[in-house]
Amino acid sequence: MYRFLTKCRFAVLAVTVLFAGGCADLAGRLDQFEKKLTTMGSVKLPEPIATSLDQMPEDAAMVAAAIQKRMIGAGQEQVQEVKFGGNAGAEITQPWSTEEDFVPSGAQLYLNEPTADDPSEKNTSGRLDFEGALGRRASVRYDARYRSSEHGRIIQETRVTPIYSYFPEPILFVVPAQALSTPYPDRYGELFQYVGERAVNYAQPESVVLEKKEYVIFVFFLDRISPASKLEVKISDKSTDIYGYKDSTKYIDFNGWRVALLAGRFILFDNGEEPDLFVKAVFTPGKEVGFIRPSKLVGLYCLNEPKGPS
Repeated sequence: MYRFLTKCRFAVLAVTVLFAGGCADLAGRLDQFEKKLTTMGSVKLPEPIATSLDQMPEDAAMVAAAIQKRMIGAGQEQVQEVKFGGNAGAEITQPWSTEEDFVPSGAQLYLNEPTADDPSEKNTSGRLDFEGALGRRASVRYDARYRSSEHGRIIQETRVTPIYSYFPEPILFVVPAQALSTPYPDRYGELFQYVGERAVNYAQPESVVLEKKEYVIFVFFLDRISPASKLEVKISDKSTDIYGYKDSTKYIDFNGWRVALLAGRFILFDNGEEPDLFVKAVFTPGKEVGFIRPSKLVGLYCLNEPKGPS
């Protein structure tokens, strides 16, 4: 039996879709912080001092929650005792389209210290995680300077930067070409639902005729990746390397969430005569990780395996 080499999901039929600048002290802190984040060949975030809002000091948790709510489009009135001063909230934008619902799924705190000049002001930094329909994920790092008073907290500066995945998780569909019509839906969630409803159900291999047919392979990535990264989906008769045929693969980028399409003519399930065929998802991190950026296999699936991954 061939198995996934990495955590990769194979999707089946009938999918249900749910759908800086500023203060010199803050800038200096951020410069020091950046030096801790980058290592040769990978990006490493510092060890958190808190791994949830509940574990954070009250002031830090309130600031993190205010930024979190702003990220998901909640109104300012929903953030009690925290206000954004001036243009402090202007940089806080959603990395996903406003039509798609993402909800908070985690928070970490890296830094929460008084500024050098004023003990009533603090610099804070952390990570916020979000999850959308279909299990799609996004993460950001936030940096902020805020002031505490008897009237609450005022966030005076903010900076929000994406944290990209370095091991994106794929979901693979195989769809009979005759079941597809173009143009395809132009939103990630709608395309996922459209493809999922037409995909071959690997739990029912007896429903597929063992003959060569035209299929389109779709690989959806749940994690947001850097614009500088490289993603390739290939097909091969070997499972032991990252190589394979890729010339006809097409890609769609939904603001960092990518989808690959690869069409071909083959027998889907093993009839004992055809060579095994493997779909490979190969990921190369972007230049932001440093000079050493080895390509790695993040998904492998045997098209001839009727039982699916195990």
